[in-house]
Amino acid sequence: MNADVRGLRLDGAERADDEARTAEPEPAGSAVMVARTTTVSSYPAAAQAYYGVVPQTVFGAEAEGAPGSVNDSPGAPIAYALNLGGAVPPVGTLVLCSHVGHRWVFRYDGT
Repeated sequence: MNADVRGLRLDGAERADDEARTAEPEPAGSAVMVARTTTVSSYPAAAQAYYGVVPQTVFGAEAEGAPGSVNDSPGAPIAYALNLGGAVPPVGTLVLCSHVGHRWVFRYDGT
């Protein structure tokens, strides 16, 4: 291989490395769901544990002062979410769950 072709090849590899380093990272965000805690087999007695949660659907007109409601999402499977808080939520508590690292989490510290 002559020096000119070898130099072009290195330039191309260096250029690819530079493009990879300067590429825009994917946006850092996470999915969020409104859910209601539920008993699946045995409701947790410890605060920092996984809880069964039923995804909710939010209803109501999107207008200031308009009433809203949440109901179980029909056909949605029960999910499990880790409580990061310091209190055990009563069965049926509405929680806002965030999806972090392939897991659902919420924080409940009591009323």
